Amino acid sequence: MLFGKRLAVLAGIAIGVSGSIQSPMATAGTPPATTSTSVGSHRHPVWRTNPVDAWAQGLADGGNSGFNAGERQLTATTVRHLHQAWIAPAFFASVSGPVIANGSVYYIPSPGNLADPISLVVKNVVSGARLWNVGLPRGNYGTGAISNGRLILPFAQAPGAGLLAVDLTTRRIVWRTVLAGNQDYAFPLVADNGSVFFADGVHFTAYRVSDGHPLWSHTYTSAVDLPNSYAAADGTVFTRDNQYLSAYSATTGRLLWRAPIGAYGSGPVVADGRVYMEEGNGIEAFDTKGCGKTRCTGVWDAVIPGDVDDLELGTAEGGRLFVVWRDTPVSGPWTYHLGSLSAATGKTVWTTGVTGFGAGPVRAGSLLWMQSGNTTMEAYDADRGTPVGGVTIPGTGGIPQTLAIADGSVVVGTGSEMVAFRSGV
Repeated sequence: MLFGKRLAVLAGIAIGVSGSIQSPMATAGTPPATTSTSVGSHRHPVWRTNPVDAWAQGLADGGNSGFNAGERQLTATTVRHLHQAWIAPAFFASVSGPVIANGSVYYIPSPGNLADPISLVVKNVVSGARLWNVGLPRGNYGTGAISNGRLILPFAQAPGAGLLAVDLTTRRIVWRTVLAGNQDYAFPLVADNGSVFFADGVHFTAYRVSDGHPLWSHTYTSAVDLPNSYAAADGTVFTRDNQYLSAYSATTGRLLWRAPIGAYGSGPVVADGRVYMEEGNGIEAFDTKGCGKTRCTGVWDAVIPGDVDDLELGTAEGGRLFVVWRDTPVSGPWTYHLGSLSAATGKTVWTTGVTGFGAGPVRAGSLLWMQSGNTTMEAYDADRGTPVGGVTIPGTGGIPQTLAIADGSVVVGTGSEMVAFRSGV
């Protein structure tokens, strides 16, 4: 299991609906990518209409899609000039990274030291200049989400776990709630359509962003029941709990449908009307609307044979799901791979070898971004899987990095610092 991951034990990846191999595995560091001929010539998908250039929550949106469709400044040409623009002390305890919106990046420096005062700091994402800050109650804070003009932040050890909201216009805390549960680090949260969803160690609760009013809540009787990952999109909340993928109404909390899955693994990732889950030695995709019954099965599942012991579901949308995995044969070298799958069928579009990974790939515009090796960040063409550029991340120490990309900037949370890269052209 990779350090700092909120998603537990990881295993295989997909190749095709039938389970047959679509193309041979590339060896580590072997470009160019192999392209599957079994997938159509769909190369430039239609994305959201007039998408906003922002990274408004930890994995870009409530569905954990890890995709900023509005980014247009970073391209295969400009990324060749990528360089470090600024650096600042910071602390990111969760797998998610900083938040970027309206040309500003929002972060909390050193929230792990509960004895010292804590502030939310807002910087210009291009220059790194400080714009404003607001003091916060003591606690251990995680990555927040921007929704309806407010930044919602999760916290722990306050004592107790909970949420607070900062109004981005008045720059003041407008509501705060402390719950029964507690843990060392703040659990992640997701926001969608004016609501925010959060687990505190005992409850999984929906809150109204405007005033923090709880909309509904589920109490869990044991740790195995508690969702270890969740996503929200299109009026539905998806959780992984007690070996089930569960879909709830975002407004009422009513259970809509469930599907049996493994106890551990990555997901849910929601995009293109699909919910993606790691399942055993592969990936299973479900229709977000369910199947018309209370118990559903996936629309496709895909498994790759081999000694795969590490998988990360990454970014999704535009008809594709991107994943990384490690193959560890008993004899022979370990190899690392980045792959693209069809959202419609699960078949492989392309695969390429990489030198390693610390977290799943994210996407901005036409480029994929990921940590490749302990200290290197690389960009890949999302259509073909070919590498187009990369930089060295300072001060990583081999810890998996988290990325947020907007306004022509790639912001990397290293665990102790926040580093911003720009193309300079």
